[in-house]
Amino acid sequence: MYNTRQDIENELNKHLDTNEKLYWVGQPKQGFNLKGGDWFIVIFGIFWCGFAVVWIILAYLIAGSTFFPVFGIILFFWGLFIFIGRFILDIRRRRNTIYGLTDSRVIIKSGIFSQEVKSYDLHSMSDIKLTESADGSGYITLGADNSTRYTGRSINIVGYIWLPGMPYPPMIESVDNTRTIYNQIIELKRKRTDYLEGLFHVQK
Repeated sequence: MYNTRQDIENELNKHLDTNEKLYWVGQPKQGFNLKGGDWFIVIFGIFWCGFAVVWIILAYLIAGSTFFPVFGIILFFWGLFIFIGRFILDIRRRRNTIYGLTDSRVIIKSGIFSQEVKSYDLHSMSDIKLTESADGSGYITLGADNSTRYTGRSINIVGYIWLPGMPYPPMIESVDNTRTIYNQIIELKRKRTDYLEGLFHVQK
């Protein structure tokens, strides 16, 4: 959907306020992107599918009815989704996701089948967390780290895992030069805070 940086800028410019300036735009890595925590889900999906196949065979041979084999087929397709299907949805989700950093906020436009735009004010943003890989890529969590609440500590222990339907903290994910972007967010947050505090003192 967004082939160039200019495409991303053109889309985000539609959502800017008057005199608001874009300092950085980006998009998650595209295509198949296997993250550290995904290995656990992949292995679980394989075992789940294997269990479902055994269930179908035994249910057919022992029970002699259609209900239990059909239930096993449902289990099999659920395991297949965990193993393969969610990666297809994740590819589509990242293809539809773009990021923008302005002098006052972070803008995230994302969605699998329909897109929504969310913005996060730099001044009120707290506990910004950088997670960086050896190659300089990684993700930036925006706001309080509620990993237990959102993903059962999956962010802290086994890496970022995406599963459809689960709530996640706002983040800039799977981008290159993550530390540079993180430093830029911190600097713009400082400037934004100084500016707003200056306005407050003038009004007093």
